[in-house]
Amino acid sequence: MFMPICTETALPSIVTTVLPLRYQPKLPVENAFTSASISWPLIVTFSGSAFSWNSVSDTGHEVLGGIGLHSHQKPGDRATLGHVRIAAAVLVLLVGCGAKVTSSGDAGNGGDDGGGGDDSGGNGDAGNCGELTAIFRDFRSDHPDFEKVIGDDRNLVRTDLGADNKPVYAPAGATLTVSGQASFDQWYRDTPNINLHFEQPLPLTQNPVGTFTFESSAFFPLDGMGFPNQEINGHNFHFTTEIHGTFVYRGGELFSFTGDDDVFVFVNKKLALDLGGVHGAEMASIDFDASAGVLGIVKNQTYQLDVFHAERHTTESNFRMVTTIDCFIIP
Repeated sequence: MFMPICTETALPSIVTTVLPLRYQPKLPVENAFTSASISWPLIVTFSGSAFSWNSVSDTGHEVLGGIGLHSHQKPGDRATLGHVRIAAAVLVLLVGCGAKVTSSGDAGNGGDDGGGGDDSGGNGDAGNCGELTAIFRDFRSDHPDFEKVIGDDRNLVRTDLGADNKPVYAPAGATLTVSGQASFDQWYRDTPNINLHFEQPLPLTQNPVGTFTFESSAFFPLDGMGFPNQEINGHNFHFTTEIHGTFVYRGGELFSFTGDDDVFVFVNKKLALDLGGVHGAEMASIDFDASAGVLGIVKNQTYQLDVFHAERHTTESNFRMVTTIDCFIIP
């Protein structure tokens, strides 16, 4: 919730509001995000009137990849209601997407969805800030990589994302849980008679302020769908998940994933998180600042974030994604 306070006198050209950012873990396997703070310019001028904004948390509501859905406006004595409504509409979008606010109220444009290419401003495009979409592929239980051996199986994929934005199988042959490259290549590629393609939205919830979460301890998006007669105890346990988005790296971002089975997260097409294998819920995190050199990212540039997941075995399906990335830019 963002509440503007309109004043009659000119204010400084920029005001910074610092909010506490805390993440409270709910699972014993998870480490807490440490306390942090975020700040952004919250001043915009219309027709000579300056509007100072105080940010008040309104947690627990769903957001679209970081866009808060609620705002309240209160006009000052001399500022017109029309000006306040314009300022509110612009700033709620810009702050929700994390775009830069200038003294004229303009937002910077986002870069391309590759690796921070030509956009030196790298502020993102508020109009494209939106809800993530997950691609699911359903498999039969007799696939050679499903319902077989259980165990951690790291280093299944190369450190660089493939030219087709898919993980590249790294081992020379079979591993503990994968029969080989041919079977692995089917995980995230549409393959006739092997998998079925579905797409569903993946809504993020903001709670606390600045932290965005999707969480399910019974993650079965394809129940009642896909290949017939494949459900076990009423659930479909045999599918993969693929998520693509871009974001502006501002500094201080964190990304955490808790789940089973395999999870591979790429930032700027570089492997940043590896939870490969058939296992119970495991957790790993990415500290973007600490990994900036390895990932090749610099602040105020736009980069890809690609998440790949596989559910390959009964009896649980956990999926918990937590991030302080303030806006996923949807192409």
